[in-house]
Amino acid sequence: MPPVILPPWLVITLDIVLWFVIHMGMSWLAEQIPSRHFEKDVFPYKAYAFEKSGVFYEKVFLIKTWKKYLPDGAALFKSGFRKKALRTTDPEYLGRFITESRRAEAAHLMQIAPVGILFLFNEVWVGWIMVLYAILANLPCIITQRYNRPRFTRLQKAAESRNKARRTGLT
Repeated sequence: MPPVILPPWLVITLDIVLWFVIHMGMSWLAEQIPSRHFEKDVFPYKAYAFEKSGVFYEKVFLIKTWKKYLPDGAALFKSGFRKKALRTTDPEYLGRFITESRRAEAAHLMQIAPVGILFLFNEVWVGWIMVLYAILANLPCIITQRYNRPRFTRLQKAAESRNKARRTGLT
């Protein structure tokens, strides 16, 4: 039995409204964090050996078959950086793309974090369904950011090398 007993219609309404507020609120909050906090490859954003530069996500999650269907939430915010498609291989743009992929990962992690509040007025079994929803709704987006980042980091390094070669007259 939940600590707060409410009529079923109110519980359902609260669940819907709170999920909307959690998704939009955490996305907005992530947008407010200065970019410098997402520029370094540190925990939780750093690549791990088991990920094998994205190969793990290709083999275990078959990411190439479904990632194109994910929405790009950046369109919801004026300052949002769209990551649905790569627009150029300019090193600066790729750097921003990588930074914004960390921000997106943070936003989706932040959207999972407050799920515990839903246990206050939902039955325990419903609360666990909410936990499952939070994970299933956000994990594909987190996986996509983790899959793309090493690929774009390689692209960025290659573009920087090409630019350096051009500047020094080696090409």
